[in-house]
Amino acid sequence: MKLLQRLEDKFTIFSLLFFTGTLEFKSLYVIPEGNDVLANLDDSSPLTPILSLIQHSIFLVITFLLISRWKSTIITILRNKFLIFITILFFLSFLWSDLPDFTLRRSFSLVETSLFGVYLACCYTLKEQLKLIAWSLGFSIIIHILFTLAFPGFGIEYGRHAGAWRGALEHKNFLGRLMFLSTLIFYIQRPETKKQSIFLKLGLIASFVLVILSTSKTALLSSIVFIAILIPLYSTLQFHFISATLIQSISLFVIGSFATFFISNIDSIANTLKIDFTLTGRTDIWVAAMHKLQERIWLGYGYQGFWRGDNNGPSADVLKIMGLDGYAPHSHNGFVELALASGLIGIVVFSISFFVTLRRALILAINTKTKEGLWCLVYISFISTYNQTEITLVEHNSIFWVIYVAISLSHLSLSASSQHQNLKFQPASTSFLS
Repeated sequence: MKLLQRLEDKFTIFSLLFFTGTLEFKSLYVIPEGNDVLANLDDSSPLTPILSLIQHSIFLVITFLLISRWKSTIITILRNKFLIFITILFFLSFLWSDLPDFTLRRSFSLVETSLFGVYLACCYTLKEQLKLIAWSLGFSIIIHILFTLAFPGFGIEYGRHAGAWRGALEHKNFLGRLMFLSTLIFYIQRPETKKQSIFLKLGLIASFVLVILSTSKTALLSSIVFIAILIPLYSTLQFHFISATLIQSISLFVIGSFATFFISNIDSIANTLKIDFTLTGRTDIWVAAMHKLQERIWLGYGYQGFWRGDNNGPSADVLKIMGLDGYAPHSHNGFVELALASGLIGIVVFSISFFVTLRRALILAINTKTKEGLWCLVYISFISTYNQTEITLVEHNSIFWVIYVAISLSHLSLSASSQHQNLKFQPASTSFLS
């Protein structure tokens, strides 16, 4: 039995590594800036057959594991019915997509990805999930470093972002985003042994170094803000009520003062620092895309059915308004992309699901005394922050969506006596991680 449990843990780690995108080695065949049309639209790459085999094999294995634990699986799924509804809505969106075959393939991959999140929530506690994710990201870090050192012509960008590391991924910002997540994962955990302490410290240092090497300003600034400000602020939720109220009030006063100063002097600051408040044209794309959404306000254009990459698709009008030629992969905003894919109905359903998850995360944070207890709240903040300028929301074959689904469906049961997390479902063992 222990052997089977260890094999299951190793399978889970490998699957999580797959969902990081590291094993796709996109930097081998996608030119810098991530503008390779074939790779983005048709899934064409030398590794596509192997990757598809891995993806569907993972799906078959977790389907078997979930069926074998069918009672716990049903209980897990019912914890956030709206999350399941939005997944089904995306799957059915091929019915109204202008690219039905393409949307069906991508939405089925989304269902497979979502199901893996269900498996994590069903079979592992939050603490065990953190350990498994840490191991998968640890392997990802090693692969990116070794790959870049061995093949600098592929792992380091040239042209506009010359010198920036992208590792085995498609773009430097993707490496920065993944390593920002890795930084949070290694920082938020409390070591139980000396070996774990060394592992977590090395992982934290390596993750932050790769954030710097990626030159992703969003990832670097977010890493500093989360670790230096946000997580300490969230930890006050675990204090005595009066102490927490005092600290939060002072923090809000300081933040509000800086915000007032910034808004009052926004023009001077922009001219001094040469800041582009259109975010390199992103805000213009958002306005044009949302204007186009009015034509299909209720259900949108189907999952990934808007950005077609030619002059005939619905995105063509946006490209003309923007004065862009050729191909635009997405809107650079997860919430805009959600609206384009599922319309107003999708936005409402996802918002309900999101606030259900946020409420449960707040309850967990208040009733625990460890940094791990803050994990759900920190990750929701990560999702909310990063989707302002990138796509890190409803993504197929993405560790970010896997983690969100797992957090949304995990069993957060607290013991009244110890005020600590007490997950009652018997999970697969993670003893080999100790």
